[in-house]
Amino acid sequence: MQVGKAYFELVDYLEADHYFELAHRLSPCTLDGMDIYSTVLYVSEITAVQLLTTLTFIYKLACFVIFLQHLNAEMRLSYLAQELISIDRLSPQAWYAFVLLYKNKSVSPFYCQSMSI
Repeated sequence: MQVGKAYFELVDYLEADHYFELAHRLSPCTLDGMDIYSTVLYVSEITAVQLLTTLTFIYKLACFVIFLQHLNAEMRLSYLAQELISIDRLSPQAWYAFVLLYKNKSVSPFYCQSMSI
């Protein structure tokens, strides 16, 4: 977990994702650091979309595999949020994951829930 946080602070989201995923697999009921892991998955998704919008058509085709991997990040964030809710539905980490998942949608109920906890 600490290694993932260190990579997150170094803005190396790919490595942070790797270590957070490993830590989560080894200890799936631990909520500590899951808010940072949620952020890593969210930022990975946004970075992929921004990358594709700035590249030329040829590079877009070459980077299509990268884009698919980061679309997977949204699914993983969704799964993580549901998993954290099933562990402790009143934890702020769980509700934070939902806020990130639905950030561009209507999130006011999730945000209010995470702030009230």
